[in-house]
Amino acid sequence: MPEHDPGSAGLEPGAPSTGSCTTGREEVHEDVSKAGSGTATAIPGAAFHKRRQRPGECGVGRRARPGAARRRRWGAGYIESGSALSGVSCCALAGARTRIHGEHGRDIFDLYGKNRKYNMLRKAISPFVDHFIAVSQDLESWLAGTIGTPPSRIDQIYNGVDTLRFQPARSKRFIGGPEGFFTERSFVIGSVGRMAEVKSYPSLVQAFLMLLQREPAARERLRLLIVGDGSTRHRCMEMLREAGAQALAWLPGERSDIPEMMQAMDLFVLPSLGEGISNTILEAMSTALPVVATQVGGNVELIREGVTGSLIAPGEPEAISDAILKYYKNPDLVTRHGQAARRHIEANFSMEAMTASYLRVYDKTLRH
Repeated sequence: MPEHDPGSAGLEPGAPSTGSCTTGREEVHEDVSKAGSGTATAIPGAAFHKRRQRPGECGVGRRARPGAARRRRWGAGYIESGSALSGVSCCALAGARTRIHGEHGRDIFDLYGKNRKYNMLRKAISPFVDHFIAVSQDLESWLAGTIGTPPSRIDQIYNGVDTLRFQPARSKRFIGGPEGFFTERSFVIGSVGRMAEVKSYPSLVQAFLMLLQREPAARERLRLLIVGDGSTRHRCMEMLREAGAQALAWLPGERSDIPEMMQAMDLFVLPSLGEGISNTILEAMSTALPVVATQVGGNVELIREGVTGSLIAPGEPEAISDAILKYYKNPDLVTRHGQAARRHIEANFSMEAMTASYLRVYDKTLRH
């Protein structure tokens, strides 16, 4: 998976560089501390190599930072879930005596972790990984139950979010966008992410169109904003065009101003068919947005039903439409759930807590 730029939409959040290796505890501490001062998507491993890989390139094959070349032995390798086999191989070839694997989520071909071939591969590489980090309880249970990884070799660590970068809006409206899109009365339904099949953005567009049919007068205020790029973006734009609703929606592609875009939203919706831990949900909650999301993967661990947002069944546009309508018709609920979401993030998903947890795992694993 590509590395996620904290300010760019359309990339997989929270994914560290493939096969990244470090030389020991001191360097780990330096890199994790740098990651901890970044955003919700900066996690240990991502800070090791900041540029994206070229096809066929291994993390350990890159030019080291100044000073790193003087060190003779590799200490630990951090491997992200989408690169398990190549990551283990790269770290082994580099002489990493300790290998840590991060499990971040699933894709459209294996939404529930039941793909037999994929699970056999995971079981095959498991003996060559010293420790596993799962970003959700759902993935932790899958590693222990389906893959058979001993619980003593698994730690569950939630991603953290930069609450200074992602904070509630002082001024409600975004400066820019299509003419007439953002107005004082607009109710902006927003989402940020890769527009891949697994994210199911056509179902959000369908829900938006259903809502316009049910509430014709709402055309004056309802707006749909989807930030990101991917294989379903063109299909979503075609659906809007065919329904004559293209002027009510904005799909700008990848952007570098995600915090500002989120501050222009009234409600955040994530219609995914599968998730690990969604950094965009964390960022939206930190921005004091109520969240409507599908009841899949780690979403149920982030959203407190009826307190910070609403959970709905995946693949059901009508359920999305109903949830949006509930917030549209109840401004006080938007405010109440949004403020509760911000408090929940501040109390439970800080960058400091995440960084400390990763350092504990690295310390424990390197000592063995």
